[in-house]
Amino acid sequence: MKFKKILIITAVIAFPILFGQFTYKKSAGAHPGSTGAPGDNTCAKSGCHTGSAVTYNDTLVNQLIFSQADSTYLPGQTYTITVRTSNPGKQRFGFEFQAITDATSLEAGVVVITDVLRTHEVTHMVGSDFRTSATHSTVGTPELSPGFNEWTFDWTAPASNVGDIVFYYATNSTNNNNASTGDRIFLNTFRIRISPMFSINELVDVQNANVFYDGEANQIIFNYFLKSDKKVNITIFDSFGREVFKQKNKSKNAGQQKDELSLRNQLSTGVYYVNLSIDNKSFSKKIIIK
Repeated sequence: MKFKKILIITAVIAFPILFGQFTYKKSAGAHPGSTGAPGDNTCAKSGCHTGSAVTYNDTLVNQLIFSQADSTYLPGQTYTITVRTSNPGKQRFGFEFQAITDATSLEAGVVVITDVLRTHEVTHMVGSDFRTSATHSTVGTPELSPGFNEWTFDWTAPASNVGDIVFYYATNSTNNNNASTGDRIFLNTFRIRISPMFSINELVDVQNANVFYDGEANQIIFNYFLKSDKKVNITIFDSFGREVFKQKNKSKNAGQQKDELSLRNQLSTGVYYVNLSIDNKSFSKKIIIK
């Protein structure tokens, strides 16, 4: 008799645990790492919605809205993101979002939850990369209008320029049958780039750059400090905007630079501008030849 009681008690304790895991996967949030980002699975393969059909890049069903209209970012700035899904006939929906650097496939920036009732964070590891995603909560799954749902949260960009960032996001349109099959998974990406307003000071110590003209050698000497390895373009213009010298895509190592720019013709008196350009960002230094 004692043996039978132990079995009954064990069953009663185990059932809520199993039910809790089932509820988490179905309604309380996406299985961490289910956006299809590098190193991650999709909801159809992570054990959450096994057997579900997966559709890629369908912006009619699966849409991301970034608060910066030109899809650019400034380091350290915070932006609002909205993930929308529209699928007629469906009643419950879910989503997951994460930001990944395009160059290194590492997490980019910080997810900031602003609607604590309808959304929350989930975390997981990909190798040594600790990733945080935004996902739905249970109260965020019912449709807001027939066949439609959306979720809004903030995202803070990395403190420095990390190049292009890709938002990986997934939405799930469920048939609400309390099973893990028969649902529809939609995966998409959204790319943002560094803002053209991003200062070239991040690349070059502009304040301490200087130029001077060596008339005997017919050279302009350009001194500047490069903060990382880059390809550099240097162009010299006269006061009428005419090009008198051009050096294109010269590879430079980080550190102090001294470019001796040998000119084709002796410079006449007047004003000239030495323009340095890196990664589509540029600045100019004025020099006066007397």
